[in-house]
Amino acid sequence: YGQCRLRVEFPRSSRGRGGGFGGGLRGRNGPPSRRSEFRVLVSGLPPSGSWQDLKDHMREAGDVCYADVQKDGMGVVEFLRKEDMEYALRKLDDTKFRSHEGETSYIRVCPERSTSYGYSRSRSGSRGRDSPYQSRGSPRYSSPFRPY
Repeated sequence: YGQCRLRVEFPRSSRGRGGGFGGGLRGRNGPPSRRSEFRVLVSGLPPSGSWQDLKDHMREAGDVCYADVQKDGMGVVEFLRKEDMEYALRKLDDTKFRSHEGETSYIRVCPERSTSYGYSRSRSGSRGRDSPYQSRGSPRYSSPFRPY
């Protein structure tokens, strides 16, 4: 562009695409492949709290490489360094969180039980919670061809 070089990068993973309307937006917070095992769970988020709000709040502890929020007031945050995760557990637990709409609540920050699966927390709940995840991804393959 003019005298400067532009570098175009395509997403390395299509995981964020097509997973419902909310799923497509979440994949745009940065390179999807930039994930880590230094993960904490956040509870007590206000209904208007977004992943951007959560990422901004947790950035006080260090470099956040991933943040996501579920509708039930739970969130997941991943840090680039273990020290940042440990700082968040010590210093950001039971702190006042403010959403972009001005809603505030006190949040709890705790370590994730299992670091082997990215979505182990959400799938470890009741069996009924498993099915929405499966049905949300499958219609994009089956609905144009099989009318149910």
